[in-house]
Amino acid sequence: MIVVADASVLVAELLRRRGRALLARADLRVVVAEEQWDETEHELARRLAIIVEQGRITAGQAHQLRQAVQTLIDDRAIEIIARTVYANHEATARRRVPRDPRDWPLSRSPSPSTPPS
Repeated sequence: MIVVADASVLVAELLRRRGRALLARADLRVVVAEEQWDETEHELARRLAIIVEQGRITAGQAHQLRQAVQTLIDDRAIEIIARTVYANHEATARRRVPRDPRDWPLSRSPSPSTPPS
């Protein structure tokens, strides 16, 4: 099954052990547009800093979580699709998502027949 994920969903799932296990399932192909991955990394770092500041986890635990996320990328459990794969569809995609123009890469994310980058 192919799942096209946006930043908010990824951040929520990456912060949870159960979510990371779900994303790593072999029967799941998780793809994310390059822009959404950049947003995911930014938001994940921001939230981890807050969680550490609140004393809910240690800096070491935050580091381990970041390493677990990197492992998901390295193992291609989460596939980051380069902008060059979908950039030529921007105008059409923007028309599909008029409420949030920043989400246009999601509306033109790879279909099952689109080769990964």
